[in-house]
Amino acid sequence: MCPEVLDATETVSAPLAPWHVSVDRGTDRNLEDMALYIGPPERRGSLTPASSRTHGARRVTTWVLTPDSQGYWLACTYQKSLTLLSQPLPARVTRCTLTERVDYHTPRIERFACE
Repeated sequence: MCPEVLDATETVSAPLAPWHVSVDRGTDRNLEDMALYIGPPERRGSLTPASSRTHGARRVTTWVLTPDSQGYWLACTYQKSLTLLSQPLPARVTRCTLTERVDYHTPRIERFACE
């Protein structure tokens, strides 16, 4: 599963005179969402879930994976951050399920499992 919190610092690559640049360190970058990709995420091969169903306060999203030469990748996104963490899934994985609580302002991830 993805790390719960990302400790990242944003930078500005070019001066913006007359503006002064500072970093707001009071903002946690908590895990926001998870997605699966065919190949590395920078190739933009986002995989559509096979199903997504809401049961009361929980949403269960399922991806079914068939063999692909590019392999499948798990990607993690974080609140108020452009950083994406990703890693390849083992080739043996054929199904992944994400369970979220949806009775909050922003859905909260409860569980992610692959088999």
